[in-house]
Amino acid sequence: MKNTIVGIITLLLFTTVIPGFSVIHSRYYIEDQKNAQEYLRIEVQQVSKDWCFVCSSRDIRVTAKVIEVMRTANNITPGNTIELRYRYTAPSRGRVGPGTFPLLEKGRIYPVFLNKTGNGSFYIPAAGPYSFTPLDNQNN
Repeated sequence: MKNTIVGIITLLLFTTVIPGFSVIHSRYYIEDQKNAQEYLRIEVQQVSKDWCFVCSSRDIRVTAKVIEVMRTANNITPGNTIELRYRYTAPSRGRVGPGTFPLLEKGRIYPVFLNKTGNGSFYIPAAGPYSFTPLDNQNN
């Protein structure tokens, strides 16, 4: 009986407390932001999502106009139109771990940290869920 109680307490400890330590602190994404090829301010022109009735994750394509360039490795200039792709997962209650990408909204302006893909036709988030939020003074 005593071993059963200890086993239940141990199981509860590992399923409720320990996963809380797997959340990644935002400071670890600062390096990813500093290493991003692009640090821009964009205005979202169009957002398209793959169709799925009951999916919690969806592929997102964003067409955006570049408003301001803070840093670029690909010669982006204000006024350029770029395409951004990422996977959006709806946040769920009790979810632990790295955050999710936000679902960008048409007409809104966002700061973004991006990298160009291998084939060069679109950009992807460079700093995980913090690709849309400056975490540090980015004067580099």
